[in-house]
Amino acid sequence: MKHALCSPSSAYRWLNCPQSVFYQDTRPPGQAAERGTRLHELAYQVLTGQKALGRLTHHDRAEIQHYVELVDTLAKSCDSLLLETTIWHPDFPEICFGTADAVIVNRGVLHVVDLKTGEVGVKAYKNPQLTLYAYMALARLRVAVPGIRSIALYIAQTGRPLDAWRLTVAELERWHGDVVWPVLSHIEQFENWSKAKAGAWCEWCPGKRQGCEAADLAVLGMF
Repeated sequence: MKHALCSPSSAYRWLNCPQSVFYQDTRPPGQAAERGTRLHELAYQVLTGQKALGRLTHHDRAEIQHYVELVDTLAKSCDSLLLETTIWHPDFPEICFGTADAVIVNRGVLHVVDLKTGEVGVKAYKNPQLTLYAYMALARLRVAVPGIRSIALYIAQTGRPLDAWRLTVAELERWHGDVVWPVLSHIEQFENWSKAKAGAWCEWCPGKRQGCEAADLAVLGMF
């Protein structure tokens, strides 16, 4: 599958600096990315019964146990369960899509669970990646699974306590309308912003290696 121009995983960057989507990373995946891919696949195999959690190495079990146990708990008697499923934005499917780790609907709550394997701590509160996945999942499931009233977002990260945040459907839709939709609308028209915006989001932007002046300023802390 082709890479999304506006993937949920990089939403923090392109929501703050739409110009950043014009910088694409062509490097092969590094060791951290390969490790993350392997652990996500391992978690999927455990959740689908292909492997037993107790038979994994101690290290691998410690990496994914919190995530697997949370998904197992939320999935009991659930109305819908999506694992490692590609979800498209309903209005911008050509440029905005991505693979959600776990999406569960249970008793009127849409749960979005993300497995993080990196060393940098990640929080669920107002997390743009999870919130965007929640909006896309809601658009996909709300007809087939009516009665969704609230959203719950979770970060399950190795070596850290489980982190969660809840919001209403109305709050989710308001955030999308005010924050996401205007940016995606402009990007879809390939409107080229005259100047990139420097900020903390520059740290993982490919523009750092492609002559972006904003990224240079961010490195110097001049923003």
